[in-house]
Amino acid sequence: TYDIDFGEVSLLSENENLVRIMTIHKSKGLEFPIVFVSDTTRKFNCNDERGNIILHPDYYIGLTVVDRKKRTKKDSFYKKIIARKIHREMLGEELRILYVAATRAKEQLYFTGVFDDYEKQKSDMEVQAMKTSKEQKATGIAGITYANSISQWLLISLKDKDVAKKIEVEVVLADAILEDKSMEMVEEHFEIQQRLEQLEEYLWENELEEY
Repeated sequence: TYDIDFGEVSLLSENENLVRIMTIHKSKGLEFPIVFVSDTTRKFNCNDERGNIILHPDYYIGLTVVDRKKRTKKDSFYKKIIARKIHREMLGEELRILYVAATRAKEQLYFTGVFDDYEKQKSDMEVQAMKTSKEQKATGIAGITYANSISQWLLISLKDKDVAKKIEVEVVLADAILEDKSMEMVEEHFEIQQRLEQLEEYLWENELEEY
């Protein structure tokens, strides 16, 4: 027999006053008073639709055509169709994940993300929304297909006045965060220095008493 430690049984209930960190998949079926959905600026994984050869269970294989004489290569028409199909399916899965994340909160829901340039990202999404075809608007998929992250979907949703009224956006500049962190580190340094001085004084007094 093997002596295996399987760990202790968790006795915590869902109503415990604590912070839980979990994946969106793990949170399915659960509810919490306050939920933070982090890393929303992470780009979607599009690797399956890239490369010289792409595969799909229903559409089979898409290939890149190589012209050795001209020393050029380009995607075949069939590969483009497969790539578009794979992309749509990936977006569908990401939307389902977003739905799960957005329906876990009972009271408050927060989305967080880090932008290189928030205003530019917002402006780009507004421009793309204006270019959206009438067909896309009619079918309700406007803005979904050209977004590459959850945060871009959220920015697109802000174009809807009714949605914008329910969402509060707060932009915190990185410089401000670094400044706060620096002040916190300085305060910690002085606190540690003060404790060291108190310890040194205590040891010095005890040493004198021994003599």
